[in-house]
Amino acid sequence: VIRFFHLFFYLASTIVMAAGSGGINSPENREKPYLILVS
Repeated sequence: VIRFFHLFFYLASTIVMAAGSGGINSPENREKPYLILVS
């Protein structure tokens, strides 16, 4: 389970970088994409 979560987190962070939102350094903008993927 932990391994799957780590993979999901890695893919999600990659998607955020690919999106070019530039919010990787911002905690608030960083949580939004994850919430969208989860929902």
